[in-house]
Amino acid sequence: MIVFCGITPHSPLLLDSVNKDKLQFVDKTRDALKELSEELYASHPDVILLISEHPTSFSEAFSIN
Repeated sequence: MIVFCGITPHSPLLLDSVNKDKLQFVDKTRDALKELSEELYASHPDVILLISEHPTSFSEAFSIN
């Protein structure tokens, strides 16, 4: 049974080490990700499935690493 679902950005600009001088530009996104993480934790999932097109992508297939 699916107990939680979310879609998130994964820009490196969200990392302190990459964007330390301009974090105010991504404050709302960082706050939303923190809220999402709290909601995920509260849902107590047995399994977490992450789907991403990175690092391997094929034009004819989907890969799972």
